[in-house]
Amino acid sequence: MGFVDMLIAKWHALRRGDVVAIFLLAAFLIILAIVSVGFPVFGSRGFGPDWECSNPGKGDPVCVKKPAPSR
Repeated sequence: MGFVDMLIAKWHALRRGDVVAIFLLAAFLIILAIVSVGFPVFGSRGFGPDWECSNPGKGDPVCVKKPAPSR
């Protein structure tokens, strides 16, 4: 039980600034997660310039390879 007592003692030694910093970091990470999930990256989605992707509104995006230029 010495390890658990040591952890409890460290948490009791936190100052107000430490707790505020922990909450600010947690809030920043939560906001970052919400933004990254809520606003997906539009465009080719990593396939390259010869692909065209569109979002049908429901489900996954649909990507179609552009036809080769005719000679």
